[in-house]
Amino acid sequence: MLPVLRGLALPCCLLILVPAAAQPVEPYDDVIAVSADDEGDAADPGAQDNEALTLEALTVRGDRLGRDLDGASASTAIVTGEEIERGSTQDFHELLGSLGNVTQAQSNRQIAIRGVLQNGNGGGDSETISVYLDGIPLPQRAANFGGPLNGFDVEQIEVLRGAQSTSQGRNALGGAVFIQTRDAEPFWEAKLRGGLAQHGGEQVAAAVGGPLWSEDFAFRLAVDHHHSDGDVINITPQTESDPITGEETETAPPVVNFDDAGREWSDMARLKLRFAPLGGAYSAQLLAVYSDNEFGDNV
Repeated sequence: MLPVLRGLALPCCLLILVPAAAQPVEPYDDVIAVSADDEGDAADPGAQDNEALTLEALTVRGDRLGRDLDGASASTAIVTGEEIERGSTQDFHELLGSLGNVTQAQSNRQIAIRGVLQNGNGGGDSETISVYLDGIPLPQRAANFGGPLNGFDVEQIEVLRGAQSTSQGRNALGGAVFIQTRDAEPFWEAKLRGGLAQHGGEQVAAAVGGPLWSEDFAFRLAVDHHHSDGDVINITPQTESDPITGEETETAPPVVNFDDAGREWSDMARLKLRFAPLGGAYSAQLLAVYSDNEFGDNV
């Protein structure tokens, strides 16, 4: 048996090795990648123009020198308006909570940057994170809870992490947040947003802007209505049924907004008027904001 096996093994090896050695090898320099969309240019590779993708630089509005994101001195995170519109939420605290080293705190009505709360870790009225709306610092209560903190029709949101006291004052020891809304422009633009969600959630928002009587004057108006009952449901029974008669009797005093401890009701209106004469060499802008918010108990 052994001579037979040896005789069969040698031809098998020759049949495998000879074709493999005869295969030509192409150098990589002669290989040209052609996409399926450019079949017409496949015959003439030199006709293809390799255009480099140019990304627009993001300017940090909170930087006093107006530097780009790459050259900013502070650790900065930016959420653009396009990202907000493509996302699933426009809630201010949820947007910031998705950034690095920024978390939601105090029943999601505040934020913390690198572990430092907006009102300070020691409590009290010490504000440690400043919030700016179009360059205007918001009061402490408005910056924390019921201010015009809305992601609709926003151009950019910036978070400067770390102490900003040198440039922003003593209330920015933990960092600063800058909300830049869409400015009034001398061309017409409008958009509408609507949505429905579970737990009675609804949103209706609209924005419109354009020139007034001349291109030197422009306006932009944005309104937003948002309502949600929240996902808090109190399963404690308020009535008790009689097993014989089936009549229900109250077992506890009625409670206002019994199942709405997580409710959120927000109405916002924002008006911008812009005056830019001399071809835009000088510009002045007036901002008026209305904000009405109601939230459930955080306990």
